[in-house]
Amino acid sequence: MLRHRRGLRAAQTRRVGEALCSAKRHNSAGFDGNLHTYRLAIAATGEYTAAQGGTVASALSAITTTINGVNAIYAQEISVRLTLIGNENSIIYTDGTTDPYTSGNLNSLIGENQSNLQSVIGDDNYDLGQVFDGPNVGGLANIGGVCDNARKGKGASTGNFVDITAHELGHQLGAHHIFNSTSGFCGNFNGGSQRNGPTAYEVGSGSTLMSYAGGCSPEDLQLGRDNYFNGENLIELDLHLAGSCDAESDTGNRAPGFQPLPGPVIDIPSRTPFTLTATGANDPDGDAITYTWEEDDMGTASPPEGDDGSRPLFRPIAPAPLPANTSTFSRTFPQLQYILANANNPPATYVCASDAVGNPINCLTGETLPTTTRFLRFRATVRDNRGGIGQGIVDLQSHAAAGPFVVTDPNPRPCGPLGCGEVV
Repeated sequence: MLRHRRGLRAAQTRRVGEALCSAKRHNSAGFDGNLHTYRLAIAATGEYTAAQGGTVASALSAITTTINGVNAIYAQEISVRLTLIGNENSIIYTDGTTDPYTSGNLNSLIGENQSNLQSVIGDDNYDLGQVFDGPNVGGLANIGGVCDNARKGKGASTGNFVDITAHELGHQLGAHHIFNSTSGFCGNFNGGSQRNGPTAYEVGSGSTLMSYAGGCSPEDLQLGRDNYFNGENLIELDLHLAGSCDAESDTGNRAPGFQPLPGPVIDIPSRTPFTLTATGANDPDGDAITYTWEEDDMGTASPPEGDDGSRPLFRPIAPAPLPANTSTFSRTFPQLQYILANANNPPATYVCASDAVGNPINCLTGETLPTTTRFLRFRATVRDNRGGIGQGIVDLQSHAAAGPFVVTDPNPRPCGPLGCGEVV
């Protein structure tokens, strides 16, 4: 079992439809026990400051609150801490007519922030930077710019929402978009398509931190992000942050793990529910473990939905605690409610919210059984919620001609009276 941070590298290279996997790709791998600290410079436009009360002190308080929220997520997920630079006051502006920023224009903001931080703060005095702007601006950031003097300040966000700021900082730390949709803001927005094909692992607009949850109707799984990274984004972040300019301190934390998953390929009938199970989940420090099972397939963009032989079929579900008194964790595809009530055929949509006048808002269910002969890959991830991560992969092949699985004999039931027995 691999437990070192760089161990995640083995799972990065992949081939769609590959029949065989090396043994390493079925082993657990984990982050190390180091805390990675970066110096963060957050500038504020005059419009942001006005929305927070109009003073440098009130803006700094709001900035601190947002970054504390981001740190709570990052500490659990990737063992990263962002510390605000000491001279934040020098880049918090109170007058939108004289500050060096074009409020509301994300493409302008990121370039202006890069120049302003270089001028006012200096390249040697920060590792990562963003500018917070007024309400409803959204966010934009350069991917992987942390520690790069030419790019590390190219980030902007509204600053009012922890998930948006965590999303944009996630880009700057090396994470790409994770959704497969091309509807709404997932499509052509802000000068280009927001879907990133090489990391389009989540159904519809997705649900994790690097998703566009709630922004890509009619392909939204839900209306807001869950505050954790998809397992593939964890790999991206791990690889990009290796050898960066962070200050590292040893926490003594050791990564959780579990027994190697079966392989190389498990055959299943199409149109038939299945359950994936991992055993031996443990944390050497006794930390409480949470787990996820995520589909790890790339394919053609959506819409439409449904199985075309390549695109992802099953949505992510937020981390759950291990069942009591067991080291085994499972996920059934689709969720049990759709097996019991829908004859193994989940509805395409569900009512996820109501609008301002009470009309229902529909979201994608995001659980579609395979109907074709195809390969499917699933990633199990365990977390100790202190930055320790363990992962493993299992490969399946569905067979169109073999499904769905049904009981064919005895049929019809030959025995009628109450108490009649039948050997099967």
